[in-house]
Amino acid sequence: MIEDLTNKLFDKFLKNISTPENIKKIQLALLDPVISYTYNRIYPYLMLIIITFILTFILVIIILIILLKKIIY
Repeated sequence: MIEDLTNKLFDKFLKNISTPENIKKIQLALLDPVISYTYNRIYPYLMLIIITFILTFILVIIILIILLKKIIY
């Protein structure tokens, strides 16, 4: 009995949430702020990782050039 009631209630809830108007409200009120906050918190770390990879790549290229020059001469 309670299981049927909860199933019906959940089905109505999902049906109501699935309307385009409610999806837009959820997106604007919940998802966009969460994504924006998360991006703003992670951004400095992403930049640090990208800069580290770029510097490592440049260092590898420089070392390769130095080694190739030693082999040639």
